[in-house]
Amino acid sequence: MTLRRRPRPIAVFALAASGLATLAAAAAPTPPPPSPPPYETLFYTHDGLRLEAYLYRPAGPGPFPLVVYNHGSNPGKERIEWAAPFIGRLLTAAGYAVLVPERRGYGQSEGATFTEEIGDDRGPRYVARLQLETGDVLAAVDHVLAAPGSRLDPRRVAIMGWSFGGIVTTFAAGTPGPARFAAAVVQAPGALSWPRSPALQPALREAARRIRIPIQCLVAENDATVESTRAVCEEAHAAAGDLKVYPPFTPTPPRPDAQGHAIFSPQGLALWKDDVLAFLARHLGTASADLVVLNAKVLTVDREFRVAQAVAIRDGLFARIGTSEDARALAGPATRVIDAGGHTVIPGLIDSHVHALGVAEAETRGGFRDLRSIDEILGWVREKAAATPAGQWLWTPRVFPTRLAEKRLPTRAELDTVAPGIPVVVDAAYAFVLDTAALEAAGIGPGTAAPPGGSIVKDAEGRPTGLLRNVGAMLDRYQPPRRPERLLSALEDVHRRYNAAGITSVIERSADLAGYRAYEELRAQDRDHVRATVTLRVDSDGTVEGTESFLRALPLRFHDGDDRLRVGPLKIFADGGILAGTAYMREPYGPAAASLYGVADPGYRGLLTIPADRIRNVMRAGNRMGWQMCAHVTGDAGVDAVLDAFAAADADRSIRDRRFTLIHAYFPNPETARRAAALGVAVDTQPAWYYKDADALLPALGEARLRPFIGLQEWLRAGVKVVLNTDHMFGLDPDHSLNPYDPFLTMATAVTRRTEKGQVIGPEQAISREDALRMMTANAAWLSFEEDRKGSIEVGKLADLVVLSDDYLACPPERIKDIRAVTTVLGGKVVYEGAGAR
Repeated sequence: MTLRRRPRPIAVFALAASGLATLAAAAAPTPPPPSPPPYETLFYTHDGLRLEAYLYRPAGPGPFPLVVYNHGSNPGKERIEWAAPFIGRLLTAAGYAVLVPERRGYGQSEGATFTEEIGDDRGPRYVARLQLETGDVLAAVDHVLAAPGSRLDPRRVAIMGWSFGGIVTTFAAGTPGPARFAAAVVQAPGALSWPRSPALQPALREAARRIRIPIQCLVAENDATVESTRAVCEEAHAAAGDLKVYPPFTPTPPRPDAQGHAIFSPQGLALWKDDVLAFLARHLGTASADLVVLNAKVLTVDREFRVAQAVAIRDGLFARIGTSEDARALAGPATRVIDAGGHTVIPGLIDSHVHALGVAEAETRGGFRDLRSIDEILGWVREKAAATPAGQWLWTPRVFPTRLAEKRLPTRAELDTVAPGIPVVVDAAYAFVLDTAALEAAGIGPGTAAPPGGSIVKDAEGRPTGLLRNVGAMLDRYQPPRRPERLLSALEDVHRRYNAAGITSVIERSADLAGYRAYEELRAQDRDHVRATVTLRVDSDGTVEGTESFLRALPLRFHDGDDRLRVGPLKIFADGGILAGTAYMREPYGPAAASLYGVADPGYRGLLTIPADRIRNVMRAGNRMGWQMCAHVTGDAGVDAVLDAFAAADADRSIRDRRFTLIHAYFPNPETARRAAALGVAVDTQPAWYYKDADALLPALGEARLRPFIGLQEWLRAGVKVVLNTDHMFGLDPDHSLNPYDPFLTMATAVTRRTEKGQVIGPEQAISREDALRMMTANAAWLSFEEDRKGSIEVGKLADLVVLSDDYLACPPERIKDIRAVTTVLGGKVVYEGAGAR
């Protein structure tokens, strides 16, 4: 029998795995795909054909048990989508090597149809093809086991396969002669369900009858192959067939193939992976875990939000999730055992918006002080002015008028009384108050024009009052000098404090190239205590040409890096902030806001920092050059402008899978939420600002505007993906920094909508505890294109977790904010142990 062979589709996979796909990505950028674990390419010969196989090995010396994985009938596609990123990672995390053999497949002749090559009846020629493919697999197994230095245990080999690969697995497991395999796993082999298989059906039944090893068969009740799978397991009954039939479900998105194969979808994988791991552990054994956590309430935050009892960790990855008995079985003499004593365990928390670099910078200059009144501000200025040389500028720690007792910023006249002749700036982020000496030193007078997007407030006679809005660039040169020699130690300290709060990953939300290099240096010195994605500020003139020039000059590309440090998106600042009265709003702030913000103009609506046409230019240029884009934007009119820019970028090239992000977006409405959802835009927002500031904003802005303030349900109803975070920027105390970085305060506020003074404004915007936790774990991992690596407790994912002091799901709502991290684990290593750690 002559069988023709078409060119191997594996070339596509080899390109992606080798990194050459980066070249293609430069021409047509796409979101980064899940990264497969490292593998080796092996070549072997069978039946005169030179074939390839791919071997994934766990870390360590071995010898390792081996699992041979047979993909379905479309080898290139399925190997890329499942065998590499999922199967390889799942099983290597549990201590198994994985072999993925290339089979010649059906329809291999170039241009040949299935009927021309195999025959319409799927008869003897089809059986012959399967026998040849089975030979391909057995030859690959023999080759890899015999290879010098394989570090594989030939006594502990299992074979598994799905769909067409399940048929090959059945034939291989039932091959006469000495047994090569200790166990087999078959997923939904459909041959016995096909109406036109007169030759294959008896051959497959006979192969199943010859199986003398333990076999596990997996299928969903609504899978098209359920009866076929059941038949294979029944025929192999003498081999102690283990049939797992799962409840019906609809894959999302539905699989397009006619056979259904629901079991091999993302939801199906979540159903069967623990059963397969337990089956393999019984019949192959596995390597000992490095760390196990027992007797816990493990909130996995997987798709089903399943709750387990224990986890086992090996080589920095989750190797088993299940009962304490399951995890204890992987404990060896060197395994560290943590008895959680019934405490809740959650995935490592991801604070997707921090300014750790800014915190560290402030600490190198003397640290942050929480000033809560104008008297305290004036006292601080008086104290520091006594030791300030003439001509040196004095900047206060950041304050917000909403958090001062007087609910306003100090005036120029008040500052003049305590530091005459010293240039003083009261820093309110997107607003500043300067004393007379500072105005004179900066050359700001009656004739000074405000920069684009900014405002120099003047009195009735045209003289500057000292209040400046959105003019940060005018004052940059007067900022205190940086202390780079102290930065790394300060940054490391900030990250360790994050560990103590249960935070294992961060997104640094506004860095220049030097800031990214600081993270690189921490990484190089093995002093990185959190995983970090670094957002880069766009530094351009707002033109398309200027933005493209800036991007071409960057020595970084989006998503460069690894699991510890990665290049993140590009960021612009579209408007100011609602706490300083510079957020760009659809409606005027109104007379009630006048005293809080120092606003005299009844039509004042805030400011766009960048003109709308330049926002569009930056977003379009970034999108065309393959970057994920995000925008600081607080007010509802500002969000309109940014969404217009996102839509313009989308018209050039779809952004629906690029996870563009609105940062803050504090005043959602149904129309805005629908627009964001249609564009695939995410929202990065901070409930603790509601907790700290809603009490002061309510009388200034009114209940109608405050009910949806940081309104999470508004986004969820429209289908927008939301991440919660803290925007930590000054101070080291988790609860008393300028923006508290306590993640449990953040989640508690999202769940209760309770302010610092106990008010509940807009209770309809409250979300569930499960949603709040997902927004600080799985959703946050998704935002940085790392959902396949972290954000949930699943086998094969990075082993980041936190043991908590209280039951997150069951404690009274008012106690959520008091929960603390007891133990924090990063990559399988304990990085924090507090009081009560075991």
